[in-house]
Amino acid sequence: MERKDLLRQGGPCFYFDTELFAPTTDSFALGWFAAPKRGERVCDLGSGTGLLGTLLLAREESLFIENVEISAPAAALARKTFAENGWADRAAFHEGDLRDVSVLPKAGSVDYVISNPPYFPAGSGESAKGEARQIAREETSCTLDDVCAAAQRVLRYGG
Repeated sequence: MERKDLLRQGGPCFYFDTELFAPTTDSFALGWFAAPKRGERVCDLGSGTGLLGTLLLAREESLFIENVEISAPAAALARKTFAENGWADRAAFHEGDLRDVSVLPKAGSVDYVISNPPYFPAGSGESAKGEARQIAREETSCTLDDVCAAAQRVLRYGG
């Protein structure tokens, strides 16, 4: 079920779908931990519904967020979040598999990479219910090495 929430009273909103994956403490902690500099171009690898980019833009609107996401429904919610917050011109959306270089932003074009990658090896325990959750949590469609390789490709200085 699609939901809308606010980062803070009167602040930016974000959309998510409980059938895809609901936001977790991990996402909020990572969003506040990341510290790109003013005016930087940030790439969120596996951006999901765009929560990390939303958290960054809520702190620093001069950033530009390159969202890379394999799930079309999640990417649609990210677009909706960025548009409703007035940030449509502060973001680009790349739908597809981050292992496919044609999906990624141009090589060497970003200053900072963020990601909340899958963190369980496929088959290492009970799978999450639903394909979207499984992809987000388990290395079924990409591994941490794949995320690092994509980061190395898009970073201006190769990571």
